Amino acid sequence: MSGSHSIKERNFYPINLDMKERLVLFLGGGKETLKEAHKLLEFGARVDILSQRPSREVEELATTHSHRVRLIKQSVDCLESLDLEEYCLAFAYSKFEEANEKLIRSCASKNGRPLVSASTLSSFYRCGDFLPPVTLRRGHLKVSVSTDRVSPALEQVLMNRIEAEIQSELDNYSLFLESAAEMLDGLPTPLKDSKRLHLLNSLARYCAGDDIRSALRRNNFSEADQLLKAHIKQILEAEDAEAASL
Repeated sequence: MSGSHSIKERNFYPINLDMKERLVLFLGGGKETLKEAHKLLEFGARVDILSQRPSREVEELATTHSHRVRLIKQSVDCLESLDLEEYCLAFAYSKFEEANEKLIRSCASKNGRPLVSASTLSSFYRCGDFLPPVTLRRGHLKVSVSTDRVSPALEQVLMNRIEAEIQSELDNYSLFLESAAEMLDGLPTPLKDSKRLHLLNSLARYCAGDDIRSALRRNNFSEADQLLKAHIKQILEAEDAEAASL
């Protein structure tokens, strides 16, 4: 956990996390918890919300997603009975600063502690590990903007501008990614693990290459799609020929 108090010294590394079936803890039952919990549920996380007096909307969220959301209506003292090492992330989103500080201290005392984000700037810049960026999502396409929380207003302005600029292409981008994901999932299962890994690595290199990049730059998504299909076919035919020669 960082001990830096200087805003200028905080410089966060952008990263994508697989949150499927990961457990997340929220302290506080207000609008910030509601907003972030909604997002995490979309990505398959499981959510615990610790709040003595959660908002009506948070209670509705817990009811609607009862199989994935646990609402713990107790005080912050309940932290002592929770196994904090089970959580991947923790959000100190209480409106009470002392409660947030208690969560932060409790997490810091654990070896396998969760990463912590805090809603108040004083706690965040002193102890925060991560911050959720402003995000635009269309299927597998995700665009995020962060200013390391120096200016949330600028984050939103930039995201609105990005969305306005590429609005007409967003669906095409998303459809291409969905098609590519289906092709990768559709690879023959009889392939040995080593062969499958070789194929996936080859496809990853090809997808980053000039041919597909050129097609996408020209917004020719059907060409990019066909190029990917042709490359998969070529690799599989080469694998079949190698197998037949053995």
